[in-house]
Amino acid sequence: MSDTASATVVIDVPSHEEILEKARALVPLLREHAAEVDQIRRPVDSVIQAIEDAGLFKLAVPRRVGGWEAPFRTWMEVAAILGEGCASTSWALIQSTQATGFMFSLNEQGQQEILSRGGALRAAGANAPTGTVTPVDGGWTVSGEWPYASGIVHADWALVGFMITNEEGNPDAVIGFAPVGGGKGEATWKDTWFVGGLRGTGSNTVVLDEVFIPSYRALRAGELARGIHRTPYDDELMFRSPLGTLGAMVCVPAALGATREALRLVAEKAPSRRITYSTHKVQAETPGVQIGLGSASAKLRVAEYALFGAADELWNALENNTPLTAAETTRFRAVATQSAQLALSAMQDIMSAASSSSFADGNPLQRIYRDVQQAALHGTLIPGTGFELHGKAVIGVE
Repeated sequence: MSDTASATVVIDVPSHEEILEKARALVPLLREHAAEVDQIRRPVDSVIQAIEDAGLFKLAVPRRVGGWEAPFRTWMEVAAILGEGCASTSWALIQSTQATGFMFSLNEQGQQEILSRGGALRAAGANAPTGTVTPVDGGWTVSGEWPYASGIVHADWALVGFMITNEEGNPDAVIGFAPVGGGKGEATWKDTWFVGGLRGTGSNTVVLDEVFIPSYRALRAGELARGIHRTPYDDELMFRSPLGTLGAMVCVPAALGATREALRLVAEKAPSRRITYSTHKVQAETPGVQIGLGSASAKLRVAEYALFGAADELWNALENNTPLTAAETTRFRAVATQSAQLALSAMQDIMSAASSSSFADGNPLQRIYRDVQQAALHGTLIPGTGFELHGKAVIGVE
């Protein structure tokens, strides 16, 4: 990486397919450590280092500073592939990718400071506007706790949300960045992630204790919602995306990949796995299993088409500088929600075909089932909310 945001680094950026091949090469390693990740409730250090070495943390880093600046579809497909090995690690990667992208929405001064600090340019956090804020010269002193910061265990920067009073005297939500380290003026985190699914994401709580966040290291959420970013590099498409379009979409790929893995595991064993209480000898001969896995495969493919297609649609709109209507903006969240519901339904078909033994502690299917369930319950993917917002926009009501 360069020392300043203005210096340009010339690198050989891999193609979409080359990036996917890098992800596929990591799946056996992720699969090997998946049970351990679930147990220790965080990604394994050696796996994170392997992902770093493969370059996959560069997905949202601009090319001008040595990153890949990959299209959104590449993000989604990489995370889905890694999800075949470990949904938790995949989730941590793509959430960190989105948070890192926000860093490069900052103005020139903010980007220069982040780059000059060095490190791996990994960010994590939660943008819920909480905490205590004191205005000071040049920014704010911020204290508080922000739970559910996926990837914070291996992050160099913490993203946090808080409320300020803006220049017009009105409340304004802000997203700020603080370095992670534990020293004075730095963010820390505490171990609070005790859940049933996606246990290994390390989605712990960010803690700030009177940490100074300068105004140049902060973004206004209202501006982001309208696709207004403070970066001077207008040709970088990913940073034009309105807040909320990607937030739900990045919560789905890990579940898609995990469901692929579950389907593979059950289908491979079906020809030899004996079945009880039936006239059939093995699962592969049973119409119920055939129908269940066929249904699961179709649902999974529809979910992939929908999510990856939406990622292409959003990228193309940004590339063509096409303004997004309210109906279009909310549709991205609705499509992500539907994709997650399809993955969940496919997973239920798979578990029914696999039968009760799939819930044994040593069976990876029970972990995968928990992970998919947890992903589909993310706040951005709740059907009643996502579909309602899109329905209102389609009808044209406030």
